[in-house]
Amino acid sequence: MSGLPGEIAQLELAPLGRGNLEESMKNAQNPKYSAVLAMAYPIDSATNICFIERKAYPGVHSGQIGFPGGKREEEDNDLMQTALRETLEEVGVEVSPAQVLGQLSPLYIPPSNFFVQPFIAALERQPKFIADEIEVERVLEFSLQELLDERNLIDTQVSVGEQGFKLNTRAFRIGEHIIWGATAMMVSEIRYMLR
Repeated sequence: MSGLPGEIAQLELAPLGRGNLEESMKNAQNPKYSAVLAMAYPIDSATNICFIERKAYPGVHSGQIGFPGGKREEEDNDLMQTALRETLEEVGVEVSPAQVLGQLSPLYIPPSNFFVQPFIAALERQPKFIADEIEVERVLEFSLQELLDERNLIDTQVSVGEQGFKLNTRAFRIGEHIIWGATAMMVSEIRYMLR
């Protein structure tokens, strides 16, 4: 997946005031490394993508919608292995490296000091999900058509962290669900590539 749109696409859905993304990555102090996986698969004639709603916990990503994934562990050979391991742990789906199409542009998330590498995989059929009871509130499936639909793009205000800091941002609203922040920025890059 060479020639990724990167920051051009990511900034379309970045929270207001996010600034220069490449500079924020360069200036990060001892970031933690993590990886996520966007799994695409067919349901009937539509392509769907799996998301998770995180459990509520005392932290900056409490209750947010994201892709399955998490922090790199010492036993992971690389960030792709991190994404695959975390996907199996969080939603019970075993994805092979051969199903991984490639990676999106990396992102740095300042509030949690995480450097995140997103990957994309294509599965032949809808997987059977087994959500991790500790980390995952529920598994969500949105069609690519819903994610591409301009009517689902909104300007909104979200609460961040335990203090409920208010942040203005572009986001996706699909039904009752709001996808914003790093995940929305990753989806924006997917959208940009499919234009």
